[in-house]
Amino acid sequence: TASMSVVARAPWEQLPVPLRPESLPLRGVAYDPRNPAILHTTAGDGLYTSFDDGGSWRVTRFTIEPALTHLGISRKTSDTVLIGTTRR
Repeated sequence: TASMSVVARAPWEQLPVPLRPESLPLRGVAYDPRNPAILHTTAGDGLYTSFDDGGSWRVTRFTIEPALTHLGISRKTSDTVLIGTTRR
């Protein structure tokens, strides 16, 4: 388990995120504009989501190269989470 700081609402807090060491660093962090208790972050091959202000996390893994680097949430429908990569 690793920890990260996210700022859904000030002040910043350390939140336990179940990351594999090879997944670091975290690349994208976003909160749901309609429900700030829902947090998302990308790291390595996974999208990590918390529905309880970072108290617990669910991971969705992808078989994708390169690693996930971008994250966005639609303001019109926060059910839409966009993830992407950067090819160098």
